[in-house]
Amino acid sequence: MKLSMTIKHLKPSAIYFFLLLSILVCSCTDNRYPRQLVVADSLSESNTTSAANYIDSIINHSKDMSKSERMRFLLLRAKIENRNQSLTMSSDIMKTLSEYYDDGGSGNERMLFKYIEGCCYNRSDKKQKALECFQTAAEYADTLDSNCDFKTLCRIHVQTATLFQEQISPYNAIKEWDKAHKYALAAKDTFLAVASYAYRAASFYKMGMKDSVISISENAHRLFKEHNYNNYAALQYGMIIFIYTEKGQPERAKPYFGEYEKESGLFDDNGNIKRGHEIYYYSKGLYYLYKNNTDSAEYFFRKELESASDINNRQAAYRGLYLTYKKYQIQDSITKYAELWNSMTDSAFINKSTLQLQQMAAMYDYSINKRIAEESLYEARLSKYIAMTLALVLFCSIMVFYVIYQKRKERINELNNKIALDLILINKKEIELKLLKSDNSVSNKTIKEKEEEISELQERIKTYEKKIPAKYVNKGKAFTDNPITQRFYRLANKELLSPSLDDWQEMKDFISIEVPELEAIAHKHTLKDIEYEICILVLLGFSPSEMVILTERSKSDISNIRHRLYQKITGENGSAKDFDAFIRGLL
Repeated sequence: MKLSMTIKHLKPSAIYFFLLLSILVCSCTDNRYPRQLVVADSLSESNTTSAANYIDSIINHSKDMSKSERMRFLLLRAKIENRNQSLTMSSDIMKTLSEYYDDGGSGNERMLFKYIEGCCYNRSDKKQKALECFQTAAEYADTLDSNCDFKTLCRIHVQTATLFQEQISPYNAIKEWDKAHKYALAAKDTFLAVASYAYRAASFYKMGMKDSVISISENAHRLFKEHNYNNYAALQYGMIIFIYTEKGQPERAKPYFGEYEKESGLFDDNGNIKRGHEIYYYSKGLYYLYKNNTDSAEYFFRKELESASDINNRQAAYRGLYLTYKKYQIQDSITKYAELWNSMTDSAFINKSTLQLQQMAAMYDYSINKRIAEESLYEARLSKYIAMTLALVLFCSIMVFYVIYQKRKERINELNNKIALDLILINKKEIELKLLKSDNSVSNKTIKEKEEEISELQERIKTYEKKIPAKYVNKGKAFTDNPITQRFYRLANKELLSPSLDDWQEMKDFISIEVPELEAIAHKHTLKDIEYEICILVLLGFSPSEMVILTERSKSDISNIRHRLYQKITGENGSAKDFDAFIRGLL
């Protein structure tokens, strides 16, 4: 590391003198090629042009070089071309190296070659082949050996993590970032260790774990600062700004803007951000929107639209303009940008990404399983015979217990669903009862009838509970008594107001914890916001009339959405009531 840093700051004339001196010194010893390899490797990290010239000179003027030594120099030459992004699988050097390193060379050399090969495939957009090469390269590493090339191993896991991140597989990406961080520390590369840790934030964001994103970004900012990487430290604030402005919390986002704009190195003198980072304009627009500065908000949303480099930026810009004109209450513009925003979420685009993910994950799993089978053929066959024998012996018993268990489980689930729905009804009727009692014009008879309805529901729940073992009874209190569900009931029954954006976000966070199955359905079928909100309201037992109040949609719209959602989620034709029964069955 010290050698490469020293060379990096030398003048060209000093570099050539250093090269000449190293050649003369090395040529005076019998063990000259290993020494020259060290020099070439150091140069390849700091000055690729000088390193390439140095290696070519040695190869062309050394006739007594052994094949293994020649391959090591060629491997370094390939490493340099790979760093310059100029190497392809069809090049002569890769063909020569492939023939040798298929079964020759040390573990470190074979690891480096497979890494370079993976990079070549990645540049030619053969992602599956690239991933297989990186996985093979990692297997060549002997991490128990102190001479292991941990820096190359770290880069292998960085490339693998990046591939998974591009293919929307955050869980696999996080595992690879963790390995990259581990081996960067082993290589004593502080910058790469912190960077590998920081990159995990994007994967956690794709998993919806925004608190983890903020925590990681804050820690990465601190670590970069400690090691004087100030611009990289400032870059960590980008995702924090995006999350807080998306959540409608401008005051929490405000402290991060200054350092991000001044020290990240992304902005020019006119305040324009570097291409590929235009989503920042959307965040800045949301900040001003929630501060009720609509003119500034519209300026940044339009700036985002004008400089948009991909579909995500255009989608964000259209959403921002939709929210702005909603504030202005200009109906034509609201409709226009709502339609443009929705058009950017075309399901075909989402399905294409999902298909790529499935192909990548399937290929990755296949390559791992193939190697395990090749390396442990005897154990795999033995396990297969044992499993088949046990299956024959236990098959009848398992089937009997399975059928009994399934029937019992279905019955318990059915009764618990009824209990959950009745608890929701009780909750709503108790709120209605309070409203009736506060109204002096309501007769005692009406109040008594409402109380009797509640009592009947309570008795019915007791009947259901007697049929279920106590430990399996779903009381549902946390669900119905939660403050946010109470607020929605009040809004629908008394206040005649629609929930705010914060109300909806709090409700969605609550549902993701209490009924994760519903959130999973929303992600799987890429439901729009209004579709997911209708699902939540149906789950909470709201009537169509109440949904009209809470969503500001007409009753016919509500019915049509429920009808379409049933077909979209189940793939079957059905009515709005069929959809209600399906969603409430999730309880």
